[in-house]
Amino acid sequence: AYGSGTSLAVNAMIATNLVLGSSKAFISGSTVNITGSLIVRGRNTSNIGVTNKSVTSSGDTAAGVTLALNTVGWEPQDLFTRTLDALLGTSIGTEQPAETLAYIVDTAITVGGDLSVLADNTAAIKSVLSNGATSAASALVNAGGKAIAGILGTNFVSSQSQAYIDYTTSEGAVTVTGATVIDANDSASIVAESDMKALSSTTNGGGASILGGLIDNALESYNYSSNSGTRNVSPSELVRLASDYTGGGVTGGVYSYLGTAADLDLGTQDYSDTQVWERVIRGSASDTLGSIGNVTDSDSMGVGGLIVRNILESLTKAYIDNAALASGTVTIDADGSAQLQALISGTVSSSGGSAYGTGTSLAINGMIATNTVVSTADAYMTGGSLTATGDVSISSTNGAKADATVNAASSSGDTAVGVVLSFNTLGWEPQDLFTQTLDGLLGTSIGTAAPAYAHAYLEDVAVSAGGNLLVDANNSAQLNATLSNASISAASALYGAGGKSAAAALSTNLVNSDAKAWIEDTDASAQTVDVSGDLTVRGQDNAGIYANSKLVSSSTTTNTGGANIVDGIIGDSITVQFLSGDGSQEIEFGEKVRLSDDYAGGGTGGNIYKFLGNKETFDLSAIDYTNLDYWQEEVATNIIPQGLNISDSDSMAIGGLVVRNDVRSAVEARIVNINVSGGDVTVESIENATLVANIDAAVASSGGSAYGSGTSLAVNAMIATNLVLGSSKA
Repeated sequence: AYGSGTSLAVNAMIATNLVLGSSKAFISGSTVNITGSLIVRGRNTSNIGVTNKSVTSSGDTAAGVTLALNTVGWEPQDLFTRTLDALLGTSIGTEQPAETLAYIVDTAITVGGDLSVLADNTAAIKSVLSNGATSAASALVNAGGKAIAGILGTNFVSSQSQAYIDYTTSEGAVTVTGATVIDANDSASIVAESDMKALSSTTNGGGASILGGLIDNALESYNYSSNSGTRNVSPSELVRLASDYTGGGVTGGVYSYLGTAADLDLGTQDYSDTQVWERVIRGSASDTLGSIGNVTDSDSMGVGGLIVRNILESLTKAYIDNAALASGTVTIDADGSAQLQALISGTVSSSGGSAYGTGTSLAINGMIATNTVVSTADAYMTGGSLTATGDVSISSTNGAKADATVNAASSSGDTAVGVVLSFNTLGWEPQDLFTQTLDGLLGTSIGTAAPAYAHAYLEDVAVSAGGNLLVDANNSAQLNATLSNASISAASALYGAGGKSAAAALSTNLVNSDAKAWIEDTDASAQTVDVSGDLTVRGQDNAGIYANSKLVSSSTTTNTGGANIVDGIIGDSITVQFLSGDGSQEIEFGEKVRLSDDYAGGGTGGNIYKFLGNKETFDLSAIDYTNLDYWQEEVATNIIPQGLNISDSDSMAIGGLVVRNDVRSAVEARIVNINVSGGDVTVESIENATLVANIDAAVASSGGSAYGSGTSLAVNAMIATNLVLGSSKA
């Protein structure tokens, strides 16, 4: 009870989860001559689903640290290497992709039916990670508390799917009576939630809460209820109305008898008759005494650190190389989908100090979040010849998406500091932490571009198609990024308090993408492309960043000398007929309503309002008490001026926000060195590069004193760079 002794809770967790998966289906160095259909199919699913939860609590010091390392498609590493990799953002690990390979190599093929080479790959991590440390130090005097929480988390996925026919030396013959389908699908995803909390609260009330509780218990007693029947009731005795009472008055309310001693049937009284009964509404002694604050130094510290790194890599490829292909219809299709969703949050709070401005309350919050997506899709035929009696389609589709949300909140009754670094890239190789920070601050381009792309092409292939020929590349690279960092200092005491808040955030959001479709003869010998139907070569790309960045640094210092407490006591002494929480009630002219402290419907919480209209029934919990046509605020509830500090109340708020948003997109559709004959020919490129950014930094400081002394300082700095580079060539 006197703040002596030690209470220590320490919690450490290390969790490593790894999946390596591979599926291969193939024919190599053989001869296939069949009258039916040939199917070569590979499928692989490599998934991790994991929940890591750590909770640490103490009445003094609580410390919790969690390491959670999840990988799909990366070789095993020792713990030290993986930790270093996660901390520094290096790339010292070795990829071993979760893969599906379906192929035919160096094999002569004659098929009387259809030929299908199919690869389907899925690689995913779904992770929920949380670490909470709570210190709730409480005593009569001299208690202190600390809460420390740390998270280091990685989620790495490397995935690939390939379907192909390949002849490594001389040109090979592929004869198919029906349809030829070469199809590769890759679905790679990360869904990761990470939540860190460090909460510290220290109270040394000197027994005020105990005393307040005793007073409240004594004052809340009553003599009778409305179900007590007929009783001899003396002046000032109290009656509580039952929850189903309908005879007049507020159910649950307590009423004091104003008449002379008499036998009364308490179940038939009209308690709304103010000539006989007066409603008794008393303030909480526990709240009033508790609002004085801590009576001794009450040191409190909350420290939180979070580093999360998510990397998602996907490769999809479908192709035929060096083959003399004769078929009914031909479809070569590559479809890649890489989806990353990250929700990262960190909350640090500290409550302590004393009523005299002494003691320390410190909240420090540091967060680093890195989200990287690299994704490619290729569909093509190179070398040899293609003869089809029907349609030919060469198509690649790449849908890469990243959705990252980073929320940081730091609050203290003294000093609050929050720093957030957020790096989101789509179409750039992973970088180390130092490089990413330097790149974000200076706006350099020292990273390595690895565009998220879709490519579809015919290269060095003689084509004769009895139907239509389509070469189509469709790419979409979309990044949705939200960052919020708020540091709040609310220092309050009778006198002597001061507060500081500092918030800094660096956010980089980069997208690099392209879509290319082409038919070309690279040795300029002018290959022939003969199409009976229509020839279409089309590239289209939809690249975008939708970014919201918000920073708040707020410091408010008050040293009122107890004026708010006195105001509350005066307000509690005023007789009212209703509370805002009484719900639907019939109210008459001149009757009064006291609002709850948290009332948000219109009016000042805790204050009293007098009704100026005729008798009417209202839902008192849904009234706008600022409507002067019906309500008048009681002046007595604001008799003591508020917001006047009696001592120096130093306050300082500092905020700094740096944001870089960069979208780069290139689209190309071309026919080069080709002799084309056929129906309609369309060569088309469509590019759409979009950047939408909302950037908001708010810094506010409130302090000083009624005598002009003390310091209130607010400093706000913002740098925002937004760039779009786009090109379309046909």
